[in-house]
Amino acid sequence: MTNAQLYNERHAQQISDVLSAYFAELVHVVIRIKEPGEYEQLKTPALYLAGLRKAAFEGALTELEADIGLQHIKQTYSAEIIMQTVKAIPSGK
Repeated sequence: MTNAQLYNERHAQQISDVLSAYFAELVHVVIRIKEPGEYEQLKTPALYLAGLRKAAFEGALTELEADIGLQHIKQTYSAEIIMQTVKAIPSGK
């Protein structure tokens, strides 16, 4: 069963009715069911946010590798940072 099989034409009308009542003006809703293969490139909000987090983390790793203080520690103590072990600290949000 696909998600499209759960949809029927009444849904668009019901959504139109609710939005029209809320906004006190006529709202027309059109729902188009995508064909298989057409939606692989779409991102859900969760995937979009995950991509933003990944990009931010990768940027932070690049900054960490270039950090002068870290470079000093590595040179002074012949230290090595195993970048695969670096973890993000949760922001508390």
